[in-house]
Amino acid sequence: MFDWLFKPYRQHKILRNIDWIESQTERYFSAPLEQVQAEHKEVVTMAKEAQVRGKLAGEIYQGLGDIESAKLAANTEGIKVLEQVQQRRQGYRSMRGRLIKGS
Repeated sequence: MFDWLFKPYRQHKILRNIDWIESQTERYFSAPLEQVQAEHKEVVTMAKEAQVRGKLAGEIYQGLGDIESAKLAANTEGIKVLEQVQQRRQGYRSMRGRLIKGS
């Protein structure tokens, strides 16, 4: 629903604003790079697995001669993954916004 908010140019502006706030307050928002990379890899893996599951489900129904069920099965898997990916993205944003006080 709010996908327009997270397009690259918007993300850049939001991150730039966060960077400005960090510089003014000397309080930093961040997450370990390794954690972000690991979660990104997990999202990519989830998407690939769902693509395979959807394809297999579609092939099973298609083999039975039920084309409509094949399309529905593939779309259902796709929708599940989109929801999971959106939850992961929300997790990325919350990691970026986690406050780590400067020592």
